[in-house]
Amino acid sequence: MAVERPVSLETRPRTTREDLRALIHEELAHLIEGSCCLLDVPGHRNIGDLLIWRGEMDFLSSIGKKPGYVSATGSCDERRVAGYDTILLHGGGNFGDLWHRHQLFRESIVSRFRDRRVILFPQTVHFHNPDNLESARRSFGTHPDLYLCARDAVSQAFLERHFPDNEVRLLPDMAFCIDGLDRRLAVPRRDQWLLLERIDQESAGRSWPLDPERFEVRDWPTLSAPLHQRIERRLLTDAHRAAHRLRLRLPPGKGSTDGFSQHLTEKAIRIGAEFVSAYELVVSTRLHGHILCLLLGIPNVLVDNSYGKNRTFFDAWTCDFPGTGFASDIAGLRKATQAMGFLPAGG
Repeated sequence: MAVERPVSLETRPRTTREDLRALIHEELAHLIEGSCCLLDVPGHRNIGDLLIWRGEMDFLSSIGKKPGYVSATGSCDERRVAGYDTILLHGGGNFGDLWHRHQLFRESIVSRFRDRRVILFPQTVHFHNPDNLESARRSFGTHPDLYLCARDAVSQAFLERHFPDNEVRLLPDMAFCIDGLDRRLAVPRRDQWLLLERIDQESAGRSWPLDPERFEVRDWPTLSAPLHQRIERRLLTDAHRAAHRLRLRLPPGKGSTDGFSQHLTEKAIRIGAEFVSAYELVVSTRLHGHILCLLLGIPNVLVDNSYGKNRTFFDAWTCDFPGTGFASDIAGLRKATQAMGFLPAGG
């Protein structure tokens, strides 16, 4: 289902990450009351989702909060959720039915815990099927203390129209709250520039006729592992699921996390930072390729995904950042790279 575009953008673009962090603190810090848990964190190695999760944890730490329970979708023990005053739901780009499993999990949590404050960290919204939207409206609309944070003005307008009984806030991506990731890493530089091109269902399917001698085309390195690593990952996933089924037969445990590895998360983020740091210029079809480059100070051009979330985010928050641009086609890409001094006029 198409999401309506608002007539105007009420929030001015900010020009520094500090501006965006300050806005998040201003809007969210006072809402998180008492003890909290954080649910729907990534149980996979998509670097973009891991950056969001790291930003959420750093934000909570900055306001003196530490989630007593953190869980991925497939390993959540809802019996443990009941022990917390505020339930936090991971942000990103999966509010809707494109990545429906995460949406169904959120609806289950919101429906079950109507006596708790629930806060959804900033999300991009996109529904294909009106029936799925109606299911979300039934689940969310009757919750008396639910805050929905939109990651762009288009999503904000959609939420305000279809979820009028919930509080809606317009906020940037939580990755801007990451501490300690503020400069390009010292890694060997490559001669080529990078086209970071996503290969999943959010791919726009657009052909970019780029000079293969000038551009290297790759997706996140953690998503293109060799066969033996993919097999290992699958075995670990199956083991996590089996352990989760067993855990639900036992009394609730006391550990603070379920279903992911802090060590592997930090390792994957480091891999992503080293990956983009090797290039003088990054053209990204992934939103968090763009965000990671902004955090590290790497010149970059953002192009859109399949349903427009990159454009709406850029318009809302990062269009005035130095060292970046947006391109809708090859002509726009050429213009953007020329403006940053990477191509001569007419090059």
